[in-house]
Amino acid sequence: MKHFFLLAFVCSVAGIFAQPVINSNVIAPVGAVTTYLKSGVAATNNFNPGAAGANVTWNFATLDTSLGASVQYTVPADTTYYYSEYPSVVNRAVGGWTGLGPAYAYTYIDNSKYEYYGTRSFSDFKIYQDPQKQLTFPFTYSNQFTDTFYDEYPVFYGNVAVKADAYGTLVLPTGTYSNVLRIYTREVYREYDENSPQDSLFYEGKYYRWYQPNTPNVLLEYASVVQFYIYQGQRYDADSIKRVSITKNPTITSIAEPVSFATAVYPNPAGNTLMINAETYIDGVTLTDLCGKTVLQQNFYDKNIQLNLENIAAGAYCLQLTTTDNRQKTVKIIHY
Repeated sequence: MKHFFLLAFVCSVAGIFAQPVINSNVIAPVGAVTTYLKSGVAATNNFNPGAAGANVTWNFATLDTSLGASVQYTVPADTTYYYSEYPSVVNRAVGGWTGLGPAYAYTYIDNSKYEYYGTRSFSDFKIYQDPQKQLTFPFTYSNQFTDTFYDEYPVFYGNVAVKADAYGTLVLPTGTYSNVLRIYTREVYREYDENSPQDSLFYEGKYYRWYQPNTPNVLLEYASVVQFYIYQGQRYDADSIKRVSITKNPTITSIAEPVSFATAVYPNPAGNTLMINAETYIDGVTLTDLCGKTVLQQNFYDKNIQLNLENIAAGAYCLQLTTTDNRQKTVKIIHY
């Protein structure tokens, strides 16, 4: 299920009487921090994406969001640990947290297309020599395209079909959104074992994503990935993952500071624990309130830091990081 990471952070479109049109500004920009609310297992398994067509109303006002929230952030690709492993064309990395540390989905975006180059974390990697095209711009109702993608090691290749199959009004627990475009994506890909071809695994992914014009976050996403194998010409499903998530607030509510050295500070807003991952060794951490009063100061010699905020009052703070070569970076954080 390695390919499942990528969430595809996109949105768009215009008009209830005119067909909505999406452009590249529907992709979360560099510096964006996005919170997604996730549905529980029962709601996800029973989710129905609704009808296709023109002027549809999708009513998900009572959609369950009981599984909690996840946070993802978009940073310049060349500020991340694994940038050198990817083609130099990649210009954005979408970061999230796994149990073993940060993971990044590497992408390229310009005014005509949005491409995915694979995902890298401490324990896993996928680097596409031929990227997967996620979207082309402009894109409107009934527009569609197909694309192929390929990875050298492990040998991994597939094809994707993308179509804007509906537009209309979307009703969510977070509000009602008009001029929404729905995009349906189907991908089939294979992880090929050169030494044992009969053990090759296949994956089929189906995604419904709802976007609003000029809104730099996806409003709603339903994703399903099924793992299967072929034996004597018959298909046998082996495993599956499903996900339903909505953007908590489909606007940019948090923008990261310009980087003087590459770091990931998350989650933000943070509870009792704040994670800091840096490309270089951090010598000291200072936390100050908005009046400039120091509330926490600690010395370290580490690239990966877990900062305990349990005894810090809720509020907004400035986190100053100092490297061993005396470079400094300040990140604004919210503690709740």
